[in-house]
Amino acid sequence: MAAASPAPAPASAGASSEEVVKSKRWLPLESNPDLMNKYAESLGFPTAMYQFHEIFSTEDWALEMIPAPVIAVVFLYPIKDSTEAHRAAEKERIAKDGQEVSDKLYYTKQTIGNACGTIGLLHAIANVSDLTGGDVPLAPGKWWHSFVSKTKDMSADDKAAALEADEELEEEHKKTATDESAAVLETEDVYTHFIAFVQKDGCLYELDGRKDSPINHGASSKDSVLKDSMKVMREFMARDEGEIRFTMLALAPAAE
Repeated sequence: MAAASPAPAPASAGASSEEVVKSKRWLPLESNPDLMNKYAESLGFPTAMYQFHEIFSTEDWALEMIPAPVIAVVFLYPIKDSTEAHRAAEKERIAKDGQEVSDKLYYTKQTIGNACGTIGLLHAIANVSDLTGGDVPLAPGKWWHSFVSKTKDMSADDKAAALEADEELEEEHKKTATDESAAVLETEDVYTHFIAFVQKDGCLYELDGRKDSPINHGASSKDSVLKDSMKVMREFMARDEGEIRFTMLALAPAAE
């Protein structure tokens, strides 16, 4: 399984947003569906209903292996000069042209170093939950339900502050990062990054805590989340031909 891996740092890599300097750093997570499912379940996600499945290829045969419907996708990609250039151009385009963003979308900034794996899960799980108009019930009294309920009406910055102050989540993240089945990383300095794709109100959104806002990627539906997310992920890969540090995880019905 792919892990968040050390790589030569581009000039602007490592920032959670252009204006924020991370004061807290966690251990990086491995992009491993078994670990992600264990982590999600420990915080109250119903893995008997939905689980993370690795997508082995962008080709149709691999997509056909994933149980339908896919309700969210988590994507790991390397941060490089090309990705940062695209991020800057995208920011400029949105500032000029604007974009529509659903008010039902759950989105937080990332202000904790190496927390992108946890934030990717939070973006996926919060947006498919029954607390934000989705269909997945979160266990009352458990972390996902409590945190999403408490923060869903907060600003993205206030959600980030709540995450920084949450000792329970920090401890569960640490347990997952140091799980005996996880790849052992020799450095906390990593230059790969997790993001999530979800569908809300008929549009596909990219949720990346390093960006100023969610990114609207156009029309989507509950039945086309995987296909529409794959189109965007292929664009990421095309910007870095020859790069292999990509991992795709689909949140989909549990395998029988």
